[in-house]
Amino acid sequence: MAPDRPRARTEGLVIKTVADELLVYDLAAHRAHSLNKVAAVVWRLCDGTRDMTAITAAVFEQVGESVPVEAARYAIHSLGRAGLLAAPITGATVTRRDLISQLGTAAAVVLPLVTTVTAPPAAQAASCIPLGQLGCTTPSDCCTPPPECLPVSCVATRCLSAPC
Repeated sequence: MAPDRPRARTEGLVIKTVADELLVYDLAAHRAHSLNKVAAVVWRLCDGTRDMTAITAAVFEQVGESVPVEAARYAIHSLGRAGLLAAPITGATVTRRDLISQLGTAAAVVLPLVTTVTAPPAAQAASCIPLGQLGCTTPSDCCTPPPECLPVSCVATRCLSAPC
């Protein structure tokens, strides 16, 4: 793959289309990415055969908006930073600030956005507060103990139960 012909990563990803956006979950990194319409189109066009000019032309055909080369370059760098490309992108990076200063307020229509969040491990994603821990406001916030340890109370934001 030539460095100027990016290729999207497809292994270890769960991909779901929602309206005009693309949601991509990286199983290895436990990170979820939301790609807006322009970023999603750019990512799908990164097949290792197109250079920046070809990607920009194809984005125009699919999105119906004129997308400057700088916006496509910004999308590709954002995708690379998110780990959604098969190989890292080399060359000068384009920042969102640079892109907006070059394109002005018209950039809002064609600005590719890649939003990333890290999914917490299962232990941190608990929907209740363990007994003895702080953070409750009502007893229903606390994890339910075995029946012999009921009732549960929330005292000074700490989950407590009857002695077991």
